[in-house]
Amino acid sequence: MKLKEMQSCAADTLDYFIAAMPDVPFGVDDIHIEFTTKSKIVERFKALCSEYAPDRPINEHHEFALEHNNFGNAIIGRGKSAVLLKTDYTIDEQDLRRIVFHELTHIYCGKTEMDDEHFIDVFGSGHTPDLDPEDKTYDGYVSAGYFVWSEFIAEYTAISKTIAQEHGFADIADNVIGLLCEIVIGNPGSKYIFAMMSAYILTCADARDILPEINTEGFIIPDNSQDGMAAVTALQSCLLHLHEHMQTQNPWKITEDFIASLGEKYLIFLMMNSIYLGAI
Repeated sequence: MKLKEMQSCAADTLDYFIAAMPDVPFGVDDIHIEFTTKSKIVERFKALCSEYAPDRPINEHHEFALEHNNFGNAIIGRGKSAVLLKTDYTIDEQDLRRIVFHELTHIYCGKTEMDDEHFIDVFGSGHTPDLDPEDKTYDGYVSAGYFVWSEFIAEYTAISKTIAQEHGFADIADNVIGLLCEIVIGNPGSKYIFAMMSAYILTCADARDILPEINTEGFIIPDNSQDGMAAVTALQSCLLHLHEHMQTQNPWKITEDFIASLGEKYLIFLMMNSIYLGAI
């Protein structure tokens, strides 16, 4: 795709998003969408944050992700917001629409997940200083849960709204098994990979049917080892928690209890999966 085609596709996706999602709290003029090259993405991200979200911290981890991992980035402002995208002339239209929709969902959820508040502004980032051990553990649950949730719902919604062809679990099973092998302690991308994998599973047409079977011998883990079954049972607990919440009337609405519980369940799975894979 040429740059003008990408810009047109992104603009069309914004129009579609506003039409497809309920009670969208922004209009076309409230979202700035920009494409930039890999070499300039950190510079442009910082500039857009300064304009739209001046209180957003940017550390070395964010800069690394911008340069090496993230194709799209949402900058959620109190008023107007922005989406920054890497220029990629090889991307196809469907992938670009999904990515733009994903980033717009981040903005949508940030503005609607709590009444007049952004969850992370209220409950912190997981790096609150001077906590006692019990509070620090809970802070970690909230931080992990919010990261997993925000990436999960953005991808779940983007898949559901932009990909017309349904998929079943059999279509993605090999991909899921490959992703499971990457979700281990020590991999800084584990939360993101877990969120994406969960979105792929729960957007399956047969998700409701396969969820009770995931911890069955041989369904995902080829053996019935104690460690392997503990890992898939912990995975099942995470997926059921997410699936139940997605059945609510307004699934983008979240509570502290839901996020903390998700974070705890995810971290248990991360530990069990790491033990099974011999990563610790």
